[in-house]
Amino acid sequence: MHYRLIIATLMVLFSIISHSSEITLRLCYTDSGAFPYQVGDGREVNDPPGIAIDIIQAAADSLELKTEYIRVPDKRVLVELKKGSVDGAFIQSFQEKRMTYVKYPRKDGKLDTNRRIAVLSYYLYTLAEHSLHWDGELLSGLSDGKIGVIRGYSIIDKFKKMNVPIIEVDRSEQLFRMLKMKRVSGVAIQNLIAANYLSNNTDFGVKMVDIPLKTKNYYLMLSHEFVLKYPKISEKLWTKISEIRDEMTAEYAKKYMGNN
Repeated sequence: MHYRLIIATLMVLFSIISHSSEITLRLCYTDSGAFPYQVGDGREVNDPPGIAIDIIQAAADSLELKTEYIRVPDKRVLVELKKGSVDGAFIQSFQEKRMTYVKYPRKDGKLDTNRRIAVLSYYLYTLAEHSLHWDGELLSGLSDGKIGVIRGYSIIDKFKKMNVPIIEVDRSEQLFRMLKMKRVSGVAIQNLIAANYLSNNTDFGVKMVDIPLKTKNYYLMLSHEFVLKYPKISEKLWTKISEIRDEMTAEYAKKYMGNN
């Protein structure tokens, strides 16, 4: 019985892998860089592409999945998923309203945060002479100023709920240009993106407010159609991401930071 069980298990695994080698996984992500997880701007996949793509590709390779990456403007990422022209998108935070057309990794009926790709934090950045402050609940020192944010990013909802006036732009460099010109009192941006920009732009004094505005998990989302057609492959892909994520992130972060 023991040998029969082993043989049966191997046959199932072989069947899954053999079948997966015929699958092309079409994934969509924004054409705006989010260093070091998504590197470079524009429609072409950058070389190197970013830690998120490195992780997803390694997971896909382990399942012998073919991959295709499509870059589009941020607002079109979800549009392409809704249209069914791609099988998934990354790296995206969980939003309940998206559940009508995408699947996130789940366990026991709940979102499985362990199978995320990354944890990212948004912070406030302001000029050294400004008194802008965030204590974890209240924003002070804004006066009549505004906060700059990247268009389409989830942090926008937080400011709207707080009735904080914002200015939306497309790129991180635009945010810091507005801050330098004092068109905004502060900017809200993911800390890794900010660190990459500021490491190459040291000509004006910027300080980061210590307490994060928000910390969120980010995932590979898959379409309903893909998960329905390939349920085992989908689960194995999310699981593999969780197994290799931490080690690859630590290893590749050194490589990417060393290149900037």
